[in-house]
Amino acid sequence: MTNFSHKRVAEKEAVEHQSQEVPGAVIRAQAMDWGVTIDAYLYDAARVGQRYAAIVYGDKSGASLDGMTVATPTLELVKAQSGFQLMRTPNGEHHFLIVSELGAEGHTDDIQH
Repeated sequence: MTNFSHKRVAEKEAVEHQSQEVPGAVIRAQAMDWGVTIDAYLYDAARVGQRYAAIVYGDKSGASLDGMTVATPTLELVKAQSGFQLMRTPNGEHHFLIVSELGAEGHTDDIQH
């Protein structure tokens, strides 16, 4: 049985977030050269084991609209630069950029390394 109510909630959430502007940190990150194609930019990322739940922007696959909340596959750190974290899947096939990360109490932390 397909649960369409979950899909409707996700679509409503995406529309609500789309009415907001793309965060400045995402725009700055998109303007930088990372040396790889960034599959998606993750905002307010919350770590759950080796995965993240985050608000997504610039999803190259087209599966998620800007402002939707997504769960990533397992990710590993490639490098931290200019307050951002470049992550990749273990097979190196996909790259994600964490623009901001939620701390243990749910507050956004600037990433400093």
